[in-house]
Amino acid sequence: MANNIKRLRLGFLFSPREFSRLIGIYPEYLPRLESGERALSDPWIDAVSNALGIAPEDVLDPDANIEKIVASVPRPEVKRAAVCPIGARYAILAVAAKTCGLRPAQHIAEDDLADAVCSLIAYVDGDGRPAASAELDEKTISRLSQGLQITALTILQSCFDDPPPDFQERLSAALAGAVSMIEAFSRIDEPVHRLETE
Repeated sequence: MANNIKRLRLGFLFSPREFSRLIGIYPEYLPRLESGERALSDPWIDAVSNALGIAPEDVLDPDANIEKIVASVPRPEVKRAAVCPIGARYAILAVAAKTCGLRPAQHIAEDDLADAVCSLIAYVDGDGRPAASAELDEKTISRLSQGLQITALTILQSCFDDPPPDFQERLSAALAGAVSMIEAFSRIDEPVHRLETE
């Protein structure tokens, strides 16, 4: 599905790493969104339009005047997110492996995993506040735990026909470790370098 993500990213002079951080996705997934290889669902359109402060239709309109769009809004500042997308990705995979086994977890499609990360970050960071410090506050951790449970249940139900009989116990046991993993990843505020724009 053709879109304007790459044109917008370049128009606002964001590197792939900066833009990934801005929209809340791990950098390795961005090329699938930019190339149109991945059809954009409403959550992805919202993530891009909200991050840039533009209208959702500007993300998809093939006739959009990118120069005019870029000139009409200030360049968003790339801030530290409360939830690290890479940490969220691995935590979701870990929960899937602990609850249903490694083999089924390995068969989760990358698009489904990216959607789960986007949804989890939108749930936790819904108010758009950047993390004030390297430590997540109690409210954020509570939302993270709830969001991770919802995300895990959603992705596991869509990927697996028959969960194990002790699924709920496994999920409860896996959540604490997954939340800790996301917390640890989120403490690492990797610097963003403005070197590459392609």
